Amino acid sequence: MSPALGPGSRFGLPEPETYPLDEPGLARAVRARVTAFTPEWHPLDDDPGVALIALFGQMGQETAECLRGLPEKMRVELLRVAGIDALPATPSRAMVVFNVAPAAESVLVPERFQLGARSDAGGEMVILETERALLAAPGKVAEVGAVRASAFRDLSKANDDPAVPFLPFGLRPRVGDALLLGLDGDNAPTGTLSIGVGVTRPPGAPRPVSEGGLYPVPLAPQLQLSWDVLDGARWVAAELIRDETWQLSRSGVVELRLPELFRPGRPPQSPQGPRRRWVRVRIVAGGFAAPPMLDFVRANAVSASAGRTVADEVLQPVPGDERRFTFSQAPVLADRLVLEVNDGSGFRRWEQVESLVDQGPDREVFTLNPAGAEVTFGDGSSGRTVPEGVAQVRARSYRVGAAGGGPIKADAIKTMLASVSSVTGVTNPRPAGGGDPEETLAATVRRGPELVRARGRTVLPSDYELLALRSPGARVRRVHAMPGRHPAMPTALIPGVVGLLIVPPVEEGRAGPPLPDEETLLNVARQVSARLAPAGVEIVTGAPAYHSVRIEAQVRLLEGADQGAAVADLLKALDAWLHPLTGGDDGSGWPFGGTLRYAELLRRLVSRETVVAIPRLSLIVDGRRVPPCADRPIGAHDLLWPAGHLILPVEAPR
Repeated sequence: MSPALGPGSRFGLPEPETYPLDEPGLARAVRARVTAFTPEWHPLDDDPGVALIALFGQMGQETAECLRGLPEKMRVELLRVAGIDALPATPSRAMVVFNVAPAAESVLVPERFQLGARSDAGGEMVILETERALLAAPGKVAEVGAVRASAFRDLSKANDDPAVPFLPFGLRPRVGDALLLGLDGDNAPTGTLSIGVGVTRPPGAPRPVSEGGLYPVPLAPQLQLSWDVLDGARWVAAELIRDETWQLSRSGVVELRLPELFRPGRPPQSPQGPRRRWVRVRIVAGGFAAPPMLDFVRANAVSASAGRTVADEVLQPVPGDERRFTFSQAPVLADRLVLEVNDGSGFRRWEQVESLVDQGPDREVFTLNPAGAEVTFGDGSSGRTVPEGVAQVRARSYRVGAAGGGPIKADAIKTMLASVSSVTGVTNPRPAGGGDPEETLAATVRRGPELVRARGRTVLPSDYELLALRSPGARVRRVHAMPGRHPAMPTALIPGVVGLLIVPPVEEGRAGPPLPDEETLLNVARQVSARLAPAGVEIVTGAPAYHSVRIEAQVRLLEGADQGAAVADLLKALDAWLHPLTGGDDGSGWPFGGTLRYAELLRRLVSRETVVAIPRLSLIVDGRRVPPCADRPIGAHDLLWPAGHLILPVEAPR
């Protein structure tokens, strides 16, 4: 029988003696061996040999630090060989509204028009670019009203203050109800009109967003809205070009093509007041799942995202590696990269892919390393090789920088970095979404082995959870998949639906649990639907339901312990254990549906060094006190959120 393994042995062998790896420790270890090797030498402080010993200690410490990081470095390099890199930073995205002075007609704000803002993180100005061209109307929304039958309800004051939400169709919308927008200005808009709509986030979480699938999820009767303009005294249909709001279910921009004549007038339901140019959105059929509530409606709105565009740049080859080419600026944002390669007959656009492993020898593809600002082409067996020659690879356009700069508050985008005739200013009525920094090394190492297992396919619920984390433009820290469940109806089984509950990072200074913004919900739904989910599967994203938890405890502390520090330590430990991102037994977040167990809570409190006993312990969940010593289960797809605790030190009975 092999000997028992004790603290001084390993695999039945004595534990080897090791030397300290810091500079002073290594120097002391060398000096201790002087007598054994050179007994005639008695080193003094000013001896050159002592300086050599100190130098050896310094160099030994540097070598030891490199050796410590070697296992982690090897894991990262193995993941990189498998095509797994850190998730790139994502740019912030916001709806911006331009102010236009009186003009003879609408003015053109070109695509990629640059704006500036200060992010919450401070530092340098964040540069943003508009995502499409905008025809800005010579005026603004000066009057807002709701119409039901012959009644007109004035909503202008509520629309002027984004902090005051309003119901455009009332609590019970019905067919025929309408929202009217009156534009001021002496001259009519021309061409198109872009209207920004801010939809108030309902209490608790944003509305779920679905994307893809073959059949609509049965949430509400099929809704139909019509958009019209009042030409003098009659309503004329306006062509709907783009509706980012999904029929007023989320914030976004609605773009209309205007008829040739758009003369001022007054709606029949509201004959009083100045004549304006009116736009109407009316319920034609169906209904809303819940009555929409709006923060604001603004004219001349367009989406803008952080980043600068660089055009027509020749990429430089990496010395010694004919497959890799570098950009001049970093980090490169993955969106809108247009790369061309000259194959001898002229420049042709090549396609960006996530991995070259499964590509054929003739596929004109490449991969992008955003943080390293370089692209990699095929080797002739996995992807086509780049022809030899100078200036064979060029970026027709790419976007760089301004990613992960931190959140941008409302009204922080105020600087125009160029001028447009008659445009006097710009602002963002709502905070920007996105703006996530590059993934940390530790997170990449944790995620990498699971990605190798999933191999880009969504079969198990864990595959959806893992691959959804890679959604570009989304601020995501955890994902929970619910096959056959819709976030709006978690208790109903709906075949063909996969619900994804999204937990974003916690924002500094924001009270309450972390809730995903609409941009994150939409980007995750699009990514999983378009690139990962099997055909016919409906992907619906939403926010999890949180249960507030308050712990009240009397604690007996060690004699002489600092009560303030001990209480602060207990409060911090409770918050961390119950947190959706740092909680649970393994520190990776409270498990979805995890029961709050009384015994485990008691054990965690007693395990703190300063705690001797817990005379009294109470749990309050969602405002209701849990019976003494009882566990508190939660819904299978729910999470906890620490909502303030009470720790009261008490003295031992005498």
